[in-house]
Amino acid sequence: MSDDLVDLLDHLKTKTQSFETDPTALKILASLSSHQAKHTGGMSDFDLEDPDDYDLNRSIGTFLADRTDTLTYAEPFLIKAVNENRDDEHRLPLLRAMAKVFESIGDIERECLVLHAACEHSYLVMDLKNLALSLLRLGREEEASKIADEVLSHFEEFSKEKARELDREVTQLIWPNRVICSRFGELAHMLDVYIKMRKLGLTPKVKAILTTQPEWISNRALLQYWQEQHSDEITILTDPQEVAEAEKTYEGCDLHTDLVRLTNDRVLHINWASIAVWNLWESSGRGPLLKLRDDHREIGYEWLHRRGMPRDAWFVALHVREAGYHGEQETGWIGNIHRDSQIEDYFPALEAITQRGGWVVRIGDPSMTPLPPMDQVIDYAVAEERAEELDVFFCAAAKFMLATSSGPLPVANVFGTPLLAANLIPPGDNSYSSKDVFIHKHLRRRATGEYLNAQEIITPPLRIMQSPRGFSDRDLEVIDNTPDDIRDAAEEMMMRMEGTFEMTKQDQDNLNRYREMNDYPGISSRSMVATSFLRRHRFLIE
Repeated sequence: MSDDLVDLLDHLKTKTQSFETDPTALKILASLSSHQAKHTGGMSDFDLEDPDDYDLNRSIGTFLADRTDTLTYAEPFLIKAVNENRDDEHRLPLLRAMAKVFESIGDIERECLVLHAACEHSYLVMDLKNLALSLLRLGREEEASKIADEVLSHFEEFSKEKARELDREVTQLIWPNRVICSRFGELAHMLDVYIKMRKLGLTPKVKAILTTQPEWISNRALLQYWQEQHSDEITILTDPQEVAEAEKTYEGCDLHTDLVRLTNDRVLHINWASIAVWNLWESSGRGPLLKLRDDHREIGYEWLHRRGMPRDAWFVALHVREAGYHGEQETGWIGNIHRDSQIEDYFPALEAITQRGGWVVRIGDPSMTPLPPMDQVIDYAVAEERAEELDVFFCAAAKFMLATSSGPLPVANVFGTPLLAANLIPPGDNSYSSKDVFIHKHLRRRATGEYLNAQEIITPPLRIMQSPRGFSDRDLEVIDNTPDDIRDAAEEMMMRMEGTFEMTKQDQDNLNRYREMNDYPGISSRSMVATSFLRRHRFLIE
């Protein structure tokens, strides 16, 4: 960090009222001081005695907004700068930064307003796309679809024009490529939906190229599966020279996989549209897109055998999200804390699995809380011997996966592994196929202690709420599933797979009522909310 910026921050810490009264100030300063800051422009332009100085707030606000762990702290600085209402070269970056902050804290209403202002200022296609996504979060689908269709049509026509110019086939670069490649779950989920849409004839068949940098790749083994098994649908480039050439040649020819255009002219966010795609795929009788390689299967079972599991035994893959993977424990960032759960709450479910003869393999990363010794439970997450092939194997070869809302769920899905999703959040983010069972976290009003029902928890923007602050600002608290909830759901999952589960008429009525209240308009999820969950929590369907 430049000496000038250090001096500036020290001054802010000691002189400005905002830092004197804000309990998050030290966290901000600690984070800033631990990373190199790129600051352009001289400190002499700032009025260090004035905490409302435009340039000071703009500089600090945009810097904070550029980092995940300080993003939410940028709000007061950006607000002061934006409220100056200056029509200068900084106006558009400030609005975009503000929109990013509002999205991160779950203030979708203000995010939408800011993006409207950005579009009026620039009318750039990416600002329009972000506005469409914001409108979708608010449930304003008709408005969003019109804008999103315009965005998608722009990139399609631009790509066709580029193809004519180059005298080549129409080619598009898959976006958001960094998100897809750097996140284990998105590498499965987003490519799974896109390729299924191609095979179902729901999207134009163009040459689709996924470019990536080596440091982005979350799991090389999984990326290789796509390369080997679906090279006819997508081209994956990892060589830096080839990546640079493709991105230069096809600049602006973006293929936005996070927006999905359905056949009825609806354009939806991938998380909602994917349910419709999975329904069509399942109805067509087609199987999973990826198949576990024989050599990876052998490597995985040999690893388990060395740790005591008989070769003819079956296992359940377990993943319970904690804060360590993204460094949340070190930074104090709480952006995903509502998705975390307590591993101890799963112990009764693990006992139920092992009592039926199964084994449990806990997957994850070494930052997780080590499991205590338990019979027929293997803690791969903290094992010394780890490999990306094993990460894939445990997701793909398990009898089923028991997991929270996190990356391994869609990885298991793309290999056809049945899913039991517990502590699912957002509550409207249901599972995947008719083989899957889920239970979700509850939302409760702090003031009254009243729990929200199945319809209320999906009222926009709660359906897709990704921010703990988004819940707290609405006076809501997130309530985890109980150990009994999880154990009973696991019992039901195993009985369903054994063919011994019997659903009563009341259970079917409960399920129908839940779906009636909870399904996305016009798109019915085929996954099953656990019958025991609806029996125990009647308020969901009342």
